[in-house]
Amino acid sequence: APPPSTTSAPPAPPSYPIGVGETREIQGSGKVPYEIKNVDGHVFSCTCMAWKMQKGAGSLRTCKHIRGLLGEKADALRMGAPASPFTAAAPKKKRAKPTPGETPAATSVTDLVSLAEAYKPEKHAVSGYAVSEKLDGMRCIIRGGSAYSRQGNLIHTPSYFLEGIAADACLDGELFLGRGRFQELMTIVKRHDAPVDLWRKVSFLCFDAPTAPGGIMKRMKAAGRVIAEAGLGHIEAVEMETLSADPALLADDIAGRLGAVTALGGEGLMLRDPRANFRAGRSSDLLKVKEMHDLDAVVVGYKEGTGRLKGLIGALLCELASNRSLSFKTGSGFKDAQRDISLFDSEYEGATVEIQYQELTKAGLPRFPIFKRVKK
Repeated sequence: APPPSTTSAPPAPPSYPIGVGETREIQGSGKVPYEIKNVDGHVFSCTCMAWKMQKGAGSLRTCKHIRGLLGEKADALRMGAPASPFTAAAPKKKRAKPTPGETPAATSVTDLVSLAEAYKPEKHAVSGYAVSEKLDGMRCIIRGGSAYSRQGNLIHTPSYFLEGIAADACLDGELFLGRGRFQELMTIVKRHDAPVDLWRKVSFLCFDAPTAPGGIMKRMKAAGRVIAEAGLGHIEAVEMETLSADPALLADDIAGRLGAVTALGGEGLMLRDPRANFRAGRSSDLLKVKEMHDLDAVVVGYKEGTGRLKGLIGALLCELASNRSLSFKTGSGFKDAQRDISLFDSEYEGATVEIQYQELTKAGLPRFPIFKRVKK
């Protein structure tokens, strides 16, 4: 039997499902189940690769099988850490500029998430940028043998889903079911008990390796090595190409690629600065190009805002002009002056407004609606 641990840690909770020296089998995706053992009342071992490959962790370590057996809170107390190794609500602090060629260490999931600005031809010079399809999926960061949303919430993947991914690897991408299947995807990945046969339809498409050094192409090579070593058919690297380096040909190049993607039911394009090291937060290192659509809606009410918008119009309640039985709300696209509640009676109530949107839901409602103007 393994020797008792000498690792200093907080006291264990009053009881665990298995006592000292006892084992419990947990069935994974393979034929042979994993074996969890209570080594000394505080240290637990598991035969899975994620537990074995935690370099530098000592004997006190965890994995999703141990967390599943003990429960998130009990395991967090045992480890002397928050319920997940990363937190979404890390205190905001000024980010230090990374040394050229290096990537700063991440302390929370938000430190591993880059956010895109909207591409504006008059503002952004993107000749030679890396280009890939904008995926209609759920953002997912794989780190420490677990999967997290961009807000840092644990995604409850089946045990097979991340098997073979090195515990020290970090991959950014999207859980993806297919073009136009976002809503169906969310009914699967947001459940804690989704059947494995539903998850078998889900892929993870990787488009960055945030902790790897260098520009996006170097980071994608690092991601490719991790993916190849894992050998999982449902985890793939997104194919990236390069935009024309000739500014005179750039507009046609982007328009042609965008048209080809949207004709297949895709959302749009993502453009990445090939020279930039990874940078968390929103920046022009990452740009999104989307085809937008317009529709008319009739304003029937409003919802007061909260926080900074308290006492102002937070969102307009609308009905589709083409089908008044379908209603939705839009709170984006307004200038603060347009949110004055006194304007509702004179400017908005009963008016037809122009709404911009990316696509329609299955119910026929605009997804991510943006207020553009009141139609006179």
